[in-house]
Amino acid sequence: MNQINTLLEKALQLKMEGKISDAVKVYHEVLDIEPKRIDIRISLADLYYILGNMKKANELYEYVIEKQPNDVLAMYRLGIGYFRSTRFDKAITIFKRIVKLNPEIYLAHYWLGLSYYHTGRLQKSIDSYKHLQERSDNATLGYYQLGVASKAAGFYKQAIECFEAIIEEDPTIVSVQYHLGLSYLGVKELEKSLACFNQVLKLDPEHHGALEMRKRLVGDQDMLYSYGIDLPDHHQDGDPADIAVNYYIGSVNRGIAEINRAVDFFKKQLEKKGD
Repeated sequence: MNQINTLLEKALQLKMEGKISDAVKVYHEVLDIEPKRIDIRISLADLYYILGNMKKANELYEYVIEKQPNDVLAMYRLGIGYFRSTRFDKAITIFKRIVKLNPEIYLAHYWLGLSYYHTGRLQKSIDSYKHLQERSDNATLGYYQLGVASKAAGFYKQAIECFEAIIEEDPTIVSVQYHLGLSYLGVKELEKSLACFNQVLKLDPEHHGALEMRKRLVGDQDMLYSYGIDLPDHHQDGDPADIAVNYYIGSVNRGIAEINRAVDFFKKQLEKKGD
């Protein structure tokens, strides 16, 4: 027993020092002496998880669950291991078992929703995130994933509600502003969409997605129509680059706060051409 305690103390010290691979070797020494120690297999699985060796981690968690079928913590970690190994169907099976045993484990709903999302089962993903919302006060955690899944399913209004709920708490989360912009685009609220992409670029000037979306928006005649701009028939076949440049001058260089002035500027250009 003294030998076991010495090895466990050594493994703990190695973990604290960040020497994970060395700690793994020590735990294997313990298992060589006491191969039936479930707690050691769990500790060893946790270390393999940290090392990114999901195959070894999953094998150990599977062994633990075989011996202790209702070990929710081991199941939870196995589910994440399956998810990280892109074995999404197995992850779904595990997380469904967890929420059946204890539906109040809200993070299990989170991972279940993610697993459903990655298998294309968007409605089930949305349902899982709704269960998460019911059990957690963490708006960012619950609303963000629900918003992403809702957007992917084409439920843009529901997505907007989710992302706006997060923005109320923290308007500086780049990914939320970006997804909100995409969601506004889905319901044709292009001014709000452009405002979101501009906000993204204030926070992250090199954001590729926002740069591309803003470029597309300011060069899209359909967006101009959404502002109530009716192009005369003899201008509808005009040079799209000319239209884009005029609008770009008004909306991008002057900023979203000046958008009405930008539209007026563009209208005046059309009126001059019409004369």
